[in-house]
Amino acid sequence: MIFIDFPWLKGARVLTELRTTTASGVTQLGGEGSTFSASTKTLATVLAMDAVRDSWHRRLKAVRDECENLDTPMRQVARDQGENEATLTSAIASERMSAPQFSGGN
Repeated sequence: MIFIDFPWLKGARVLTELRTTTASGVTQLGGEGSTFSASTKTLATVLAMDAVRDSWHRRLKAVRDECENLDTPMRQVARDQGENEATLTSAIASERMSAPQFSGGN
């Protein structure tokens, strides 16, 4: 099978990179060491920062999970389109070889 690089495959690669990056962020935000110390100035500040951290943690997990869910279907489309392109290219080449030469227009 001929390997052809299509936008679907490029998109799948981007999803893989994004999933890896967001997985790292999820790990960093979800770790035990990511809570704030008691020496923080006020409880309100701690609660606000925890709320922001929790919000980002949820969002990054959602992005990571969505990338994981889309990765396989996008790679399948890339394979399917590559096979279609290879079949079409072969059919066109075959037709060109079997078609009579153009004689000049009369």
